[in-house]
Amino acid sequence: MRFATHYGFRPDFCEGADPESKGIVEHLVGYAKRDLVLPEGLSVTDLPAANAAATAWCVEVNAAPHSEICAVPAECLLTERQVFSALPSLRPRIGRVTTRRVDRLSCVRIGSAGYSVPTRLIGTSVEVGVVDGRVRVLVADEVVADHALVAPGEASVHDEHYGGSRPHTPRRAPGPARRPRRRSWPSGRPRRRP
Repeated sequence: MRFATHYGFRPDFCEGADPESKGIVEHLVGYAKRDLVLPEGLSVTDLPAANAAATAWCVEVNAAPHSEICAVPAECLLTERQVFSALPSLRPRIGRVTTRRVDRLSCVRIGSAGYSVPTRLIGTSVEVGVVDGRVRVLVADEVVADHALVAPGEASVHDEHYGGSRPHTPRRAPGPARRPRRRSWPSGRPRRRP
């Protein structure tokens, strides 16, 4: 299911106790073994020749009208390519991978915990994967941050993501709390309540 989700297709399973649905799949496998894998006069040990023969067979079959769809598959492919989406990476993800948006503090949240990423990624979407107790943040299949998994409510921050170490003192000194100003009425005295 992870593989199907990664490549964006829906698997079609055989129905339980239904030999016809299972037979359709088995028949296609047998058809490929009889007509594609072992054409006449071809040695199975010669892989380049087998690949060339398979390519020639596909070109021949896809140029002829198909009995089920009553159309030429090669011509159908030209119109279908307009609605195809790009394939994801050829490497399927292992483990739980989700997409997160980097907040203004240059952190992503997963499992109610925060993990820092480089500041250049603020406002972008990144992939976050959890594998073997490590949280890895990926951008275009490149790991940009690697953290140990922390408890919910905690944060894992790497100073190098912010261009250096954090200052030991705050930027401004703490001051006394301001008291709110009292409002004076235009006449100088408060209104009487009825």
